Amino acid sequence: MARKEASIYKRKDGRWEARYVKEIGVDGKKRYGSVYGKTYTEAQQRRFAIIQDTRMHGATSFSLILSDIMWEWLQSMKNNIKPNTYQKYDGIIKNHVEPCSIGKSNIRFLTSSSLSSFADKKIAAGLSAKMVNDILIVIGLALNYAEEVYHIPKIKIYYLKTRMKEMRVLDVSEQKVLESFLVRDMDLYKFAVLLALYTGMALLNMVS
Repeated sequence: MARKEASIYKRKDGRWEARYVKEIGVDGKKRYGSVYGKTYTEAQQRRFAIIQDTRMHGATSFSLILSDIMWEWLQSMKNNIKPNTYQKYDGIIKNHVEPCSIGKSNIRFLTSSSLSSFADKKIAAGLSAKMVNDILIVIGLALNYAEEVYHIPKIKIYYLKTRMKEMRVLDVSEQKVLESFLVRDMDLYKFAVLLALYTGMALLNMVS
């Protein structure tokens, strides 16, 4: 099951409330609106409908906050991606973007430099380069959506370089154990491995 968004919660009266940003003032302060539903999904869908309606009518007060855009993009993709992919993207937004300052940034003012700084902070927090790149990829997908829907030019994203894992070489004792196994009940595949062990020949061509 996908994680629930922090901006959608159950009220004491039993209804679900979904909050959305109606307007961002020049001072950066947000004004919120709310929609309600009998279920979490109903409230989520009503909020999405309002966001879409606001966009279609060209209202300038609609929030262009990164995390909001990412939630809108993910909701629009819900029926086009696998459930486990949806859950992965949901977790990235909720755990790695929304809580950070960059998640609260207006995408009109987002820069390549700010994204790189965000990536550096994630690395410093202990995330692997691969995980940080996964986060940047999801941000990039959401920015593609913003470019298509809101005509906001997408900024360049600089991904982190990942080191290739070094090939582990067997030591002498491990090689002897392998040799002992290979010569026992020799067959074509064992012979191919033994030959590759001594010559360095590629196994693929030998056993295909």
